[in-house]
Amino acid sequence: MSIKPVAIFVTACCILQGTSALGEDDDDILSVDDSLLRPDVPTVAAPELNAERGRELFVSKGCVICHSINGVGGNAISDLGGKAAPSLEAEKMPMVMDPYAFFAKMWRGAASMIVLQREQLGYQIDLRGDEIGDIMAFLHDIEEQEKFTPESYVPPIFWYRETTEGEPE
Repeated sequence: MSIKPVAIFVTACCILQGTSALGEDDDDILSVDDSLLRPDVPTVAAPELNAERGRELFVSKGCVICHSINGVGGNAISDLGGKAAPSLEAEKMPMVMDPYAFFAKMWRGAASMIVLQREQLGYQIDLRGDEIGDIMAFLHDIEEQEKFTPESYVPPIFWYRETTEGEPE
């Protein structure tokens, strides 16, 4: 018998015997961590929301170019001659944050927002689920929005594009 078939035979025997040759208990090798099992009912992952991070994302991702809070931001559409996007003060938000309703509302406006993002920023904003959740938390948090003032707001430099004869460089 050559070495290769012998190695396969020994390995198969160890597996079939629950690796008792390695000193492991048969029950341990066959058990599965319960956290890895698929639940009977699907569950929803809910990351911890962070309104402060949401405030930072509202600016850094570019939401503020179309939407205002406390009169800060929100000029991009009206500068193009269109109707201003809704302001997003927490007082206007529902008392209970419903992420599904929030995401659905964003989805309904996605086509227009993408066109405006490409026009104003030169690209489409990319948001992860946790980032959208953090922005949602900021939009519902009165105390965090009170920190969003003209004095605290410094727009990122990448928003300003030089133009020659009205065309972006």
